[in-house]
Amino acid sequence: MKNGSVQKISFILIICGFMLVNAFPLISSTKDTASLVEFIKNSRVGSIVNASAKSVSQELDLTILYTNDTHAHLKSIPRRFTAINKIRDAKENVLLLDSGDVFTGSPFFDQYLGQADIHFMNKIGYDAMTLGNHEFDKSSTILRDFIKAAAFPIVTANINFSKDEDLKELAHTEIDTSGRKGNIYPAVVKKIKGQRVGVVGLTTERTTLLSKPNKEIVFEGAFEKAEKTVKALDAKGVNKIIVLSHLGYGYDKKLARTVKGIDVIVGSHSHTKLKVPDVYNRKKEPTLIVQAGRYGRFLGDLDVTFDNTGKLIKWNGKLIDILVKNEAGEFLYAEDKWAKNRLEEFSIPIKEMKKKK
Repeated sequence: MKNGSVQKISFILIICGFMLVNAFPLISSTKDTASLVEFIKNSRVGSIVNASAKSVSQELDLTILYTNDTHAHLKSIPRRFTAINKIRDAKENVLLLDSGDVFTGSPFFDQYLGQADIHFMNKIGYDAMTLGNHEFDKSSTILRDFIKAAAFPIVTANINFSKDEDLKELAHTEIDTSGRKGNIYPAVVKKIKGQRVGVVGLTTERTTLLSKPNKEIVFEGAFEKAEKTVKALDAKGVNKIIVLSHLGYGYDKKLARTVKGIDVIVGSHSHTKLKVPDVYNRKKEPTLIVQAGRYGRFLGDLDVTFDNTGKLIKWNGKLIDILVKNEAGEFLYAEDKWAKNRLEEFSIPIKEMKKKK
């Protein structure tokens, strides 16, 4: 509910007014009115009113950069570094997010089991990631090592890890508000320019059919958990909500239509390339769906503006082709020097393995 905070403030103001009427029954002059104003400023009631007024958020401009289904395709990552840094230099409020399936799909994963990917993700500064089904292709131990190495939180609201010996110590049922890294939460709250943005994660329930998760891991209903988590965020006064969804484009459309309170769905799993955002519920409370194809070829770039109730009022989204060239055949995004050198170092064992074969 985007208007929940405003309704609460209105209720407080009404109560304060009632209290003041009873405290000053004989007010009948400008002098008395001035005394009342002074009383409000210096009293506990005045503190409540002022605190309530400050809690009403202002408009927020936010840039959401996103990747999905990269599947350990790291060859273009030095150019992704350059694109991300260029946008960060130009814009003030930026979140960098990933919707899962970092695992499986190239020799880099075969060699490093996700550790090369997380090394680059940490360096460029991802803010959160959800788990895709391919994160469960290997053992829970390998996934645990990946998560523990992450310098950012992992979010997924519909996976129960409580009986998995390798992952249960990293998994929490409460929403994280402190930004703890290397742990799993249903959602995290990010502070952007003094305002709070909730990031929720969802993972496909079909993971048990598509991958090889430990049988002790339980994949619960994504829609039910999404609704529950959004309500929990709303109860905390968080009215700007992004969902990292590893459900697939078809399910994302249903999610946008049926679960109230979601502002942006950053999708994945279906490898859908959405050049511009899909828009649902445009006339009431808009929900945007975005997705950036696969293999890290594109970086999603979404600019949004929230009003003071948390409602989306403006947006502009596009996909950035990391490998695009100009008319002279030159890459528009040069390779970041650090990332290029590290990628070459990670590539050496892979090249040696190929020679032996």
